[in-house]
Amino acid sequence: VYFAPPVYPYTISTLQYYISTNTSDGFIAQIYDDDGLNGGPGTQLFTATIPSTSVVAASWNTVNVTSTVTLNSGGFYVVWLQGGSTIFLGT
Repeated sequence: VYFAPPVYPYTISTLQYYISTNTSDGFIAQIYDDDGLNGGPGTQLFTATIPSTSVVAASWNTVNVTSTVTLNSGGFYVVWLQGGSTIFLGT
């Protein structure tokens, strides 16, 4: 999902993912700069692997960005990578 903040600079300190269902899988949370080809995802700014034991189903799951990301221009992409066949993103 692409985000274009209304003011600069901006800081990203947390991400939130709504996990609708999960029985045994985790996920990967990522942030990419929009410095790729034609404004697409380019430089990876953050990545974290969230283990299944930290995931709460039917709930918003907060991921702390351990090295706070600050950008002075442009937007960013937030990515969710499914860690298995039993976890599903709601929002």
